Amino acid sequence: MKEKIRNVDVVSNKDYVMWQIDIENAVRDTTLNVAAGCIALYIVNGMLKSTNMPGRWCIKSKDEERSNARLQLIGVNTDRTFEIRCGVGDIPFKDYELNVETKVGAHGECKIRISQPWSLYTTLGKANITAQDIDDYAKLKMRELMTSCLSSVLQNYDYNNIMTKQSDIAAELAKRFSEELFRYGVEVESFALAGICFP
Repeated sequence: MKEKIRNVDVVSNKDYVMWQIDIENAVRDTTLNVAAGCIALYIVNGMLKSTNMPGRWCIKSKDEERSNARLQLIGVNTDRTFEIRCGVGDIPFKDYELNVETKVGAHGECKIRISQPWSLYTTLGKANITAQDIDDYAKLKMRELMTSCLSSVLQNYDYNNIMTKQSDIAAELAKRFSEELFRYGVEVESFALAGICFP
């Protein structure tokens, strides 16, 4: 028989950004200690009950114990940032003034951090999330945005001034990228368009 859990410590995890903590044998009013740089998500029957910031908390109420509720505890490293880089190609571009049709490519890089752990947890649909999972997901969204938005953004520029207006183009992409990722619980701290390439 497993030993009863009376204290749970959530400390920074080297292997995972978000991870599941075993509280199957937690007793009523278990003490939860959350270290600096971490957050603990307390989930009851699949619903978020509390987001526990650094400090000391109490989990598993009398009602939860009586009803034999399904309890989960998710630890989150919140002090980490992630550098994401990716490139896309074959984006259609037409300069209507010069009547030139071509395709362009682009490189982008950004720095992100987790701002809403519950949103990210529900988006990715699992608890043990690595830095690579975050990187893969952000790159996928970055590629989608750059592929879908860059073409429409470039229509506001002509072939000759795209190179001189990259900061304006990057600002528009950064705005759209920030809005997109914020819905999934990720904050974009910086975004840079490293370059637009013509064949």
